Formats: sequence, structure tokens, C-alpha cells
Amino acid sequence: MNWNAFKRLFHYLGRYKLRLILVMIAAVLSTLFTVLTPAVTGGITSELYDGVASGSFDWEIVWLLVTLIALYLVAQLFAILQSFSMTKLTACVMETLRGDIDRKMHHLKLDYYDSHTQGEILSTITNDVDTVNNALSQNLTQIVTQVVTAVGILVMMFTTSPILTAIAVAMVPVSLLASLGVMKTGTIHYARQQELLGQLNGYIEEVYQGQELVSVFNYTDRAKEEVDRINGELQRTAQSAEIASGKVTPITDLVNNLGYAVSALLGCLSVLRGEMRIGDVQAMLQYTKQFSQPFTSIAGMAGSFSAASAAAGRIFAL
Repeated sequence: MNWNAFKRLFHYLGRYKLRLILVMIAAVLSTLFTVLTPAVTGGITSELYDGVASGSFDWEIVWLLVTLIALYLVAQLFAILQSFSMTKLTACVMETLRGDIDRKMHHLKLDYYDSHTQGEILSTITNDVDTVNNALSQNLTQIVTQVVTAVGILVMMFTTSPILTAIAVAMVPVSLLASLGVMKTGTIHYARQQELLGQLNGYIEEVYQGQELVSVFNYTDRAKEEVDRINGELQRTAQSAEIASGKVTPITDLVNNLGYAVSALLGCLSVLRGEMRIGDVQAMLQYTKQFSQPFTSIAGMAGSFSAASAAAGRIFAL
């Protein structure tokens, strides 16, 4: 992972601090209101169970339902605000980045254009910038959201059942260690993919511009073979990168589901012993499932950020 490239990208984000702060505040508030919903849902379940057992109806359920609806509405409101603000922020950052690239192109020495094909340069300006754009717009706020989700859920779980919380927490390092090797492999393949994409675009641009020379010197067949060679290697590299990236989520899901099953078993035993209310177990199971999602999501973003890292490295190299 090219961390220096990410530092320079965050420098671009820093030019729009107010918008970035607004995005982060909206993401945090949306996540916090969402985290509270399983606790309210668990309270509703407990009240319903107690009402059925006693044969009476408690009007507190109505207030809990109203609270639940309000939490969902407010959470979605902040989620919409976060999405709208992030879209504008990313568009501004990409506009600034493309402008800087354009100004740089007018100040480069001529030997740079002699040593780099036009297609390779165009690939950096278009494909690499689009790769960075997709990573920022889709995943940047997701990281903040997932981190806040993990912390908020951890607090709610610990206040409900420390034992079940310990099981969920223990599954996190296991799932991360299980997927670490796959993530490293994916990073290498994504870097090679961006490099080959630039080579392919550069060669095609060169051949089409010199089509007369290609025809005069009967170079058509050799040009086709070279395109097929680069394209074939690009296809294999892209396939390997996607396969490596796709392995991360199933691996983490498998480990997390084992922890979920153990939590469900211990929670049911606690209810039978009268140590927990049935609604608390329901809330804990929801939290256990949700607690693993941030780590699974962040691990799943590894492929996107690996591609963005490679693309940003090529951009800043230019």
C-alpha cells in the first residue's frame, strides 16, 4: 500500500475542511442513531414477552415503537445529508486534482513525452483519476461509519452482557488474521493491474497513431500479438486481484458466524437460568452480527483501496 500517495490525497481533502467536517459529523450521527435501534427493539420484545406471559398489555410498547421509528427516520436523514455532502466534496477534490494534472502537463520537459507513450499518460489522467474518485466517494465515509459503528456497538454490548461481548471481540483478531495474507496478495495484483492498463493504452495509442508505418512495414500481425500479450496478462492479473479481494469477505464471514452461533447458545442458556431477559438476548445477537460487519466491510474495501493506492502513486509520479 502506497501510504505516501494517500497522504497527498488527504492534503487535497484538507483544502475543503468545512465540507469534510460536515460529512464526518453527519456520518457519526447517522451511525449513532442506528446503533441505538437494537436496544429499543430488544426492549419491545421483552415487553411483548412479559405481556403474553402475564396476559396484559403494557402501553410502554407504544412509546418504544414511536422511539424506534424516530431513530430510524433521524438516522436516514443524516445518512442522506452525509451522502449528498460527500458527493460534492469528492467532485471538488477531483476537479482540483485534474486541474493540477493539466497544469503539470504544460510544464513537463519534452523528454518526458519521449519516454512515455500518449496512451500511458492518458490512462493516468482518466483511468487512474477515476479509480481514486471511486475509492474516495464510495469508501472514505464508510471507514468513519464502520469505526463509529464498532465503538458504539461495543459500548452497548458491554452494558448488556460482558461475557457475550468478550466472544464477539475475540472473533475480530481471528477474522483479520485469517484474511491478512489474502489482502496482501490482492494489493500486489492491483498495483500490477494499473501498470498493465497504462501499458495497454499506451501501446494501442502508439499503434493507431502510426498506422501508416505499421502498414508500410507489415507490422500488423506483430502489433496484434503484442496487444494480445499485454491484454492477456492484464486479464490474468485483474482476475487474480478480484479473486483475492473476493476471498476476504467469505473468510471473515465464516469466522464471525461461528462467534454468532456461540453467542446465541450462551444467550439462550442465560435466559433459561433467568440471568438475562429475552429481549436483551435478541439485542445482543443483533449487536454481535452488526459488530462483525464493520471489520468485514473494511476488509472488503482492501481491494478498492489497493487499486486507488496504485492509481494515486502513478498520478503523483507524474
